[in-house]
Amino acid sequence: MTFEELQEACSDYLIAVTIATELPPDAPIEEFRAVIDVIRNRIMSKRWGVKPVYTVLARNQFSAVCREEYWRRAIAGDWIPKHVERCLELWHEEWEDTTDGATHYYSPISMIPQWSEPNWAPSMTEVEVPGTRKTHFRFYKA
Repeated sequence: MTFEELQEACSDYLIAVTIATELPPDAPIEEFRAVIDVIRNRIMSKRWGVKPVYTVLARNQFSAVCREEYWRRAIAGDWIPKHVERCLELWHEEWEDTTDGATHYYSPISMIPQWSEPNWAPSMTEVEVPGTRKTHFRFYKA
């Protein structure tokens, strides 16, 4: 394995861990795809960095990064390995963007205080993503 291949494999694993910490294993497939689409849209925008892994490691963006205990458990392999493996498989699948270019989302049930809205949401356009639960995910684009 070349150094570049190793870097890509590590990057893919970190992205899969991030996806796994955002969604429970039993979430609808549409939610997995929508979260992955947001990550892909962010990568394409390059706003969060030029390398894909920078997008998921950007400060205060994803649960894996915001909640240190999630990150430590996931990196150590304690975050349901089969769930991370499934997320890695989904990451490598291709489909049309389900979010119409969304680059942001939040989970109303996970907000503190619960059901509150992040300060950036009113300045963006909400995107309806079929098959996702609005109690769990709300998607936005600029």
